[in-house]
Amino acid sequence: MNYDSDTVRINLSSKILGLDYPKGICIDTIEQVVTNINKSGIVLLPDFIKYSTLKSVDVKNDLKLSSPKNYIQSLNNLIAPNFTKAKYPSGITFNENIQRTPLRLTGYLKGYEMLKHKSFYKHYPTLLGVFDDVLRIETRLSKMATIRKYLKSTNLVDVLNFKNLNYNTLTKIIDNQTKIQSILNTTNMTNPQEKNFAHIFYLNDIYNGDFESIMRHIKSKLSKNTKATHQRKVVKYNLALINNSKNQDTMQNIKEMQEALLDG
Repeated sequence: MNYDSDTVRINLSSKILGLDYPKGICIDTIEQVVTNINKSGIVLLPDFIKYSTLKSVDVKNDLKLSSPKNYIQSLNNLIAPNFTKAKYPSGITFNENIQRTPLRLTGYLKGYEMLKHKSFYKHYPTLLGVFDDVLRIETRLSKMATIRKYLKSTNLVDVLNFKNLNYNTLTKIIDNQTKIQSILNTTNMTNPQEKNFAHIFYLNDIYNGDFESIMRHIKSKLSKNTKATHQRKVVKYNLALINNSKNQDTMQNIKEMQEALLDG
């Protein structure tokens, strides 16, 4: 609380909703959020939400899928040339490679993540199993400037009414690579093309297909004055050939996720 500016700063998660935790903080649950905050001893007037602004926000979509691990692998197959990706056992993150207003998208197994919150489940045991086979897609906007850039407003109501952020972020990550056919037959390649392909195939394995890590490796072999524009195009093209072919269902899975996120 800041009495000089007559403001209150509150850090919230969906856990404040109790049994309605799966719904998340949204237009349909915001009144319930206010009611539960008031129970903690902080009395907020019902219309406080009209004047509330956000300093950071995580925007989520929960996708019910038969085998979410396969969709995480499909996300891992993406090149994401404007993001740095990192895969971990239960998910994957994409961090945008800009300094001032970066996006961060995470895809993870929500059921696995919830197993770490046993104390919460102890109070709400009926929620056990709700997140089985759920892939959570979540975009983090960590600054007010980032929220304003992508959601056009930092007002709580405006943000809650905004749609398709995760769809837009995933589309930005894909960067048109789905248009490149995944054919690994190098017979029709010239010798230089085949050498480039073999080189990227090797680096792809070392760096798990992370575009920026591969580019740093290649740039370390070039002179300081070389901009590596040509090399960047070569890496993008060959990574698409390699990674799109790793899983026959990769592009179909990505399209399914996009469709599920649209208007979701």
